[in-house]
Parts: sequence; C-alpha cells; structure tokens
Amino acid sequence: MIAAEPDNDEDDSKISKVIRLKSWKLNEDIFAYLRANLLNSYSGKNTQYLLISSPVDINFEMLVVACAINLLQGLKESRFKGTVKEDEEL
Repeated sequence: MIAAEPDNDEDDSKISKVIRLKSWKLNEDIFAYLRANLLNSYSGKNTQYLLISSPVDINFEMLVVACAINLLQGLKESRFKGTVKEDEEL
C-alpha cells in the first residue's frame, strides 16, 4: 500500500509504504527500503552498480541485512513487550 501524505505548504508530499512482516517469510520490501536509505551513505566498492531492487555487492548486502536485524530487534523490544504466548492469550 502506497499513500501520499501532504505535510505542509513547504513540502509537496511524502510517500509512505506499509510493509507487512511475517515470522515465517522474509519480506523483500524491507530490504529494498533499507538499500534505498543506505545507498547514499555507503562508501564501499561498486557503488555505481548498486541496485535498490536486488543485491549486487556482498559487503553492501551484509550492511543491509545487519540494519534489518537491528531494526527488527529494536521494534521487537520497543513495541512488543510481551511474549508471543501472552499475545495469543489476549
């Protein structure tokens, strides 16, 4: 789902996308999102060949995966305080 949200008169719009995560499946959208955000700050080799849509450089992809792990761990710790069993009981 992609939605345009008007911010204010100075900014035309922002685009957001809902990324639904499942415990049994890797979601390629989260990796594409992270690649897009890390692309400008990455200073390794082959930067001119990097793609948002798919892995190209192993070192860049290792950075993307590490960021995905950190992001998901942070979300788990900050937003989901209870265990899965406690959530199922609710």
